[in-house]
Amino acid sequence: MSIFLRKLVALPVCTFACAMGFAAACDGDSLPPDGGPAIVTIDTLARFQTMTGWEATAQAGQADRHFPAFRNSLFDQAVNDLGINRLRIAIFAGAENPLDFGGAGEMPDRCPRWNTVNDNDNPRVINPAGFHFTTLDSTVVSVVLPMRQRLEARGERLFLNLNYTAFLNQCPPALYVHADPAEYAEFILATFLHLKETFGLVPDAVEMILEPDKVAAWQDGTLIGKAIVATADRLAAAGFQPILIAPSTADLGRALSYLNDIYRVPGAQPLLKEISYHRYGGASQENLSALAERAKTVGARTAMLEHIGSGVEDLYADLTIGQVSAWQQYTLAFPATDNGAHYFAIVDGRVVPGDRTRYLRQYFHYVRMGAQRVGAQSTPTSVRAVAFENANQGLAVVVHADRFSSVEVRGLRPGNYGVSATTSSQTSAELGDQIAGATGTLTFTAPAAGVMTVYSK
Repeated sequence: MSIFLRKLVALPVCTFACAMGFAAACDGDSLPPDGGPAIVTIDTLARFQTMTGWEATAQAGQADRHFPAFRNSLFDQAVNDLGINRLRIAIFAGAENPLDFGGAGEMPDRCPRWNTVNDNDNPRVINPAGFHFTTLDSTVVSVVLPMRQRLEARGERLFLNLNYTAFLNQCPPALYVHADPAEYAEFILATFLHLKETFGLVPDAVEMILEPDKVAAWQDGTLIGKAIVATADRLAAAGFQPILIAPSTADLGRALSYLNDIYRVPGAQPLLKEISYHRYGGASQENLSALAERAKTVGARTAMLEHIGSGVEDLYADLTIGQVSAWQQYTLAFPATDNGAHYFAIVDGRVVPGDRTRYLRQYFHYVRMGAQRVGAQSTPTSVRAVAFENANQGLAVVVHADRFSSVEVRGLRPGNYGVSATTSSQTSAELGDQIAGATGTLTFTAPAAGVMTVYSK
């Protein structure tokens, strides 16, 4: 543990919170004097991470026979209401195979997804007949293109994250071709060329390997580091320069050890721009802080890119302690019960936001790509706040309230603001327009425990 982290861990909670730039009762835990309002103070001069998007895995229930009937409603809600603007699209290792397994993504037998057969014995020469992208293409047509079209109609853009996936333990191959970094790099380049030539798509990022701590061949970060160097070189030679993302461990507690291995590979550290993790283990405040500190020291950003069941409280911690620039719960939609694995459930052919999704919208809808987190402090501790300045200089202040209360927000730019609230009984309820005058202050009433957003109009 670094000296900086030891000092932070030793601090009282309120002091730690202020040092990290997020809301806590920095002026004491007592209620405001004379029963006055809770106070939220914004500091636009205190600057933190810049947001790159709210992510979903590109699973939208597209294999369901009712998909043609609900897809337009789903994509409209996902883009225009919830605010998804970043998609993770999987490329299965088994796409390098002379046999086209077609819909391997939906087959109960997982072997075709992962079994690799080398296209030839020269990783510098791509044999197109040795690759088949039927599953990838189906996802692009069914999910990626409709999402991109809707974002472009809003004057925004889709961030596309290509995620290499190889859960080899489900079906161990006789020979795993991509354990050779040069062969891995060839595979990623072949995928890039295919997406560009077929759809005019160029991924913004490559997530190097999904949950390597679940795959024997990737049990430390050394292979990831070597693959990063080889892939960056091969893609750059072809004119591609995506952001490279790793380590994406299922267990946050293992992310730092993977990073140490990656950084020991010569040339890997400056190429890794986004340090990613999942929350299936080790999701402690200490681990979040350590990862954020490590990212800061190397000039990288952080991202929490999967956790089934995560909601707005995990998002709050990831933004303020982990200082993430991107965040994903899991899939876009699925015809199943609301279990936190998808933002939308498909119920009797209807698109229904999950209960966690209602609260996540208070961030996603108002905090857009390119927004930068700014300082926010609050008192008492029954109210916590996170604030952002969007690329258009509009502000979004997200307030978590533990109970009914009056909230005074200070430090706003003078202008018109809306206030939206989600509670156990209300979803995205508009509380009325407010004006912040020359003092930059407005007051609203939190109707109950929930999450409220004050946003520039």
